[in-house]
Amino acid sequence: MSNIPPPIQLEYSNASLFRPPLVTSIGVISIALGAIGIIGFCASIISGKYMAPGVTITPAPQIPIVTHVIQGLNALLGIYLLILGILTLRDSRRALHRHWVYVWLKIPLAIVSGVETWWTFRVLVRGMQGPKYAWVDSFAIVLAIAGLLMALIYPVGLMFVLRTSKVRVWAGRK
Repeated sequence: MSNIPPPIQLEYSNASLFRPPLVTSIGVISIALGAIGIIGFCASIISGKYMAPGVTITPAPQIPIVTHVIQGLNALLGIYLLILGILTLRDSRRALHRHWVYVWLKIPLAIVSGVETWWTFRVLVRGMQGPKYAWVDSFAIVLAIAGLLMALIYPVGLMFVLRTSKVRVWAGRK
């Protein structure tokens, strides 16, 4: 008989103490998409300054303003999402709840971005007339819808994931 006490058995009756893999995935994906949003904004600013020699595009004067405003708002949402992802991986339950703010801001911004994409493309190719350019209208719509769908994948997915029981229990909202 030794004098060594038995090991302490810790009982965790609250399953919310351990972050579920689904919450970890939200954090990692938020960091990745937030960083991509910031990099995309920086690339769009740089790419406008380095056009091919001899290329002249004369868009409507409103297009650069509208495009830069939308890109700026997307960049701010990217920074917000990056911060939320980092805080989520640091076990912040508030950050997980604030993903809902991202969802409700991103969905209307994605719709506005889709309309802006269609409008910009139409203005840039307005000089193309005739039957051999009939595909331009269809292509502008397809381009806008494709961009809209890609922009909506994560926010709509988050709407479903944030409502799962594991995420809600971990976040303290049963």
